[in-house]
Formats: sequence, structure tokens, C-alpha cells
Amino acid sequence: VESKSYVFEDIDSTKAEITIEKEKETYDFDGIDPLGIEMYECYIKDGTELINVGFIVFNIEPDQVTKEVKTAKDVPTISVNNSLEELSNDLLKDDLEALSYGDTAEIKLTAEKKDNLSKDEQTIVETKMSEDSEVGMCLDINLYKKVESENTDKQITETQKDINISIDVPKDLINENKNVTRSYQVIRVHDGAAETLDAEFDSQNGNLTFNTDKFSTYVLTYKDVKNTVYKTEINIPTNDTTKPVKEVTVDVQESDKVKEIISDSIVSVEKNKDLKNKITAANDAGKKVSANVVYKNLEKENVDSTDKSLIEEKIKDQDLVVAQYLDLSIVVFADNAELGKVTELTEAITYKIAIPADLAKEGREFVVVRVHDGVPEILPTTMNDDGTLSFKTDRFSTYALVYKETTSGKGDTVNTGDQNNVALYASLCTLALLGAGIVVLNKNREEL
Repeated sequence: VESKSYVFEDIDSTKAEITIEKEKETYDFDGIDPLGIEMYECYIKDGTELINVGFIVFNIEPDQVTKEVKTAKDVPTISVNNSLEELSNDLLKDDLEALSYGDTAEIKLTAEKKDNLSKDEQTIVETKMSEDSEVGMCLDINLYKKVESENTDKQITETQKDINISIDVPKDLINENKNVTRSYQVIRVHDGAAETLDAEFDSQNGNLTFNTDKFSTYVLTYKDVKNTVYKTEINIPTNDTTKPVKEVTVDVQESDKVKEIISDSIVSVEKNKDLKNKITAANDAGKKVSANVVYKNLEKENVDSTDKSLIEEKIKDQDLVVAQYLDLSIVVFADNAELGKVTELTEAITYKIAIPADLAKEGREFVVVRVHDGVPEILPTTMNDDGTLSFKTDRFSTYALVYKETTSGKGDTVNTGDQNNVALYASLCTLALLGAGIVVLNKNREEL
């Protein structure tokens, strides 16, 4: 059917016409209730057959329906993520007449801790628990609705559509042991049956999110798996940046702290998850695994074209010139076969750059530009007493050592994003000093 019109008739004889054109629907209503709220119990008359097509909510006044989550003091924060429109479509189907005449409604989720499961509940929950997992918390989660004119909470044990819920995992159930990976499971007990729900743990926010259409008892379980990724040798080759160099030379100060950061990052950073699994498999196979901190000077033609464009765009308005493109990376090998690269660390490590004399001319101010995940950024740098340049980073991809020509250190400072209007203020101060006949000798300052 390309196009067909139907007449919808509500219980109070309000009529509406709907035209369906393939998958696109347009609505033309004839007859609006007193508040102009377009809510209809709709029927399709097909010949002699009257077909109920359900409850449709096209518009809800912002203050007419509210939702609330009410938890006991010892229950972690819980949120219902569905919109009011979604909840109303599902839960207020039987309250159309009251709402159409200005009544209000409240949708409420409650949660209380359940200290003990019954014997039967414990038995069916254990059948769904993963091996070696533990029960962390049990909750009674219930759903209610209340129409103001009735002033009675009506419990809803099952819904037609899923309700999306997030629960903050209590601090005592959050894993702090970096040698262990913890996974979580949500088991629902309803009408004598246990079911495992798909739940996603957000490690940054510390909450579990899942969908449910039944409300009664919920059991949060967890399982710890010991990491074997620490069987990784960390190699940090050192370069002597205290001596004159012929080309741009990069060095990382080797220390136990840096090795610990790299090892921890392989375990705990989500973007390194695939690499961690490969390392675990290599360990299990008895292979020697090593993580090597490396750098490579790149010729302009060998730089990724997208990264190069992003760097050029970032520096074009600051009179900066690229001195050297760099590839900084941490590469992991198993018996000399590359497994992958560490893309991010849990915290930054310090790099030191030695600059050749012919490049480090007087009046040049150097900074470092990084491109990671398509985002270019000018990093804060420090010019050391020995002429080397230091900077910190926790991400690995394409870098560029860039400089700006200044006049005996009197030029504008490179804008790293935190020095707005510095050039303007400096110029005004200089004009004021010259007007007073004062001569000021500026020293080259460290780049912050």
C-alpha cells in the first residue's frame, strides 16, 4: 500500500486521521482535548474489523509527568535513563482520560538493600553465577506510578518496553588491585526465575548500566581474574643528550617509575585491551614479551598526510616552523614478532630532546606539537640549562618539534592555549617603558 488513511477514534469520540506512506507517517488531528495534549487510544477500522494499535503520546506538557528515583540511605545512586516521553508511552497507557483533562502523574523507582536471599532465590542465582564469582550486593528494585487524582502508588512489576537503569558500584566493590581484572554481572530474580542481564561497566564513572522489563530482586556479582601481563620486559634505550648531537635526538630517563607506568597502562587503559590479551596469550605460550620505548625521526614525505595537515593547521597562525617530525611509540614484541603498540599511558612520562647546534640558533623558541586521535595540541615545554628541551606526554603517535624566530628573546611567546593576550600585554608594557625613557634588558625565559 503506497498511501492509506485511517480514522482513529478515542473513548471520548475525539477523532484523528493518520496517513501512512510506506515508513513515513504524518499526523493530522481533528479535535483537540481541553489542554491540547495529543494522547490517543487508537484503533484502525479495516472493513468490519476494528484493530487496536495501542497508545500514542505525541506531546507531554513538561510539568505534567515527573519521574523520581528513591533509594534507601545504604543504597548507591541509581538513575533511570529513559525520557519522560518513553516512560509515559509505556506506563501511562491506562491513564489517558485523566491526563487529557489536566491530571498529573508520577513515575517512581525505589531501591532497598536486601540483606539475605531466600533459600530458593540463592539456589537459582547460583545457577547463573560465573565460576569463582562472588555476590557483592542484593537490591529490591520496584517501579510505581501515581496519578494525582487517585493519590495511590500502583506497583508495576512488568513493562512492555525496557527501562534503562544505571547503578553506581559501591567503592568497596571497585577493584583497586592493578594485578587483577574485575568483571561484573547483574542477575535478576523474578517470579521464581533467575536471568543474567547484559550489563556494561563504565570504569570512568564507576557505574553499571543495563535494560530490564521486570522489577523485583537484583543481584550484583563480581569476578576477579589475575593478570599475567606483568611478564613483560620493559626496554628503555638511553641516548646521551648532554653531548653535542648532529640530528634531533630523543631520550627517556630510565627509571623504575617509568617501567611501572608502562606495565600498569597495558593492564588498565581500555585502548590497550586488545594488546593486553595478545600479551597474555604470548605469555601462556611461553614466549618472551618485551615492550620497547622507541623514537624515529621522520622525513616530511614519510609523515601521515592527515597528521601533517593537522600540525600545519595548528601552527599556521603562530609563525611556527617545523624543525623535525617525530614518531614516538612503545612497541610490544613476542619473540621478535610485533604484537602492537601502547597508545596511551595512565600518567605522563618525561621526554628530553637534544637539538643540533645549527638548528638551535639564538632567538629561536622551541615547542612540541602532538597529534593523537585526530587532535593536534601544543604541549608545554621546558628549556633546560644544558640546552635540551623537556616535555611530558601520555599518548603516542605523531609529534613535531617546531620553533619560532624571536629577536634576542624579545619576540612573542608561542601560544599553548593558556597564554591568551600575552603578546598584547607585552607590547603595551614595552611602549610604556620606552615612553618613560627606560631601557629594559629581557632575559630569555623558560617556556612553561
